[in-house]
Amino acid sequence: MNKKMKHLLLTLCVCIFGLMMTGCGSAINTTVKLTSTTKATCTIEQGYDDEMLDGLASLSEMTKKELINELKGSGAKYSKKKIDGVTYHMFSMTVKNKKLSDIENLLSSAGYTNVCLTKNFFYATLDPSTAGSNLTIAKLADAAQLQKNDLTDSLSFYMNVKVSFKNKVKTTNGKLSNKSKTVSWTIRDASKKKNFYASTSKVTKTAKTTAVKNNKSYKAGKKITVSNSKSLVKMKLDGKVVKKNTVVKKKGTHTLTIWSKNGKVQNVTFTIK
Repeated sequence: MNKKMKHLLLTLCVCIFGLMMTGCGSAINTTVKLTSTTKATCTIEQGYDDEMLDGLASLSEMTKKELINELKGSGAKYSKKKIDGVTYHMFSMTVKNKKLSDIENLLSSAGYTNVCLTKNFFYATLDPSTAGSNLTIAKLADAAQLQKNDLTDSLSFYMNVKVSFKNKVKTTNGKLSNKSKTVSWTIRDASKKKNFYASTSKVTKTAKTTAVKNNKSYKAGKKITVSNSKSLVKMKLDGKVVKKNTVVKKKGTHTLTIWSKNGKVQNVTFTIK
């Protein structure tokens, strides 16, 4: 992803998880489409109602028209959409045929956590209590200022996440369409935590580890074993993909995340002495 796209993404996402937490007039659409076994296309579309866009323009010391032109100049596509009776100014950006790891990073930068994407699996968490950690302090301050200025009276919110696979989805907590190859989730309450998961496999057992536990310390050389490994989708140690039975030698605090085909995720923080 080039610098221009990264700049645009941050511009679009300042309200996705910052202003979302204030219940502002915003709409977010996230679409992921698997284009091959190793690549996908992702579109993030962010919308603001008139009051919110006026507030953002004021904070940016611009007119609404100038702000729209600024975002369009950064590469965003602009349109108007009516959702649930509210008209939103929509700005969207698309990255095409990028590596699945790049799409994971893109979604993580947008504010999702626990992001995992493979040709057969998708998982992400929307957690309003922690999503703001991916935004800059200055931008969160802007969000607080908007709330202070009583610009959030509309309290309208809409969010849709859609993921399309090459194969049929067999396990999900979303709504299926397109011959069970597309999954979608719609959220109208910005205050609640939500997990999104979809898998082309149907399993009941959960891949997990008991080798390390939260807030515990271990000697260097600790092996991370995984039970029910046939259900394992992916395992990351400090953000990097590792294999089961990996040995941790580096001293310090580590974070382990394990994704299971049945839509379960395990997060463990531990220390090597």
